[in-house]
Amino acid sequence: MEIIITNKARNDLYNFFYKSKGNTSNYVLNYIKEVIDYIDTIRQSPLIGKAIYIKKKQMFRQLIYRKHKIIYIILNNKIYILRIIHSARNFNLKSNLNLNDYPEI
Repeated sequence: MEIIITNKARNDLYNFFYKSKGNTSNYVLNYIKEVIDYIDTIRQSPLIGKAIYIKKKQMFRQLIYRKHKIIYIILNNKIYILRIIHSARNFNLKSNLNLNDYPEI
């Protein structure tokens, strides 16, 4: 299956990088690379993530990598990575997951 990382998910990682000023940039870049590499686990086993929310017959899934929640959905034989949220962030799933907000889908 093809994996598509949405702009919102990319922005989540971008914001994490810039908010992690206390750490060395190499450490943060390596961590982000690990997150992206871990996303490949979903390609190998698309149903590995825990089903966390169903909206309009669409099942949202979550896979956790260390301190990040990788939120994704499977549509038309493609895996869309919707968000990559650090666990320290206050993220309301129901109010922040609207498929109309993702032009990639």
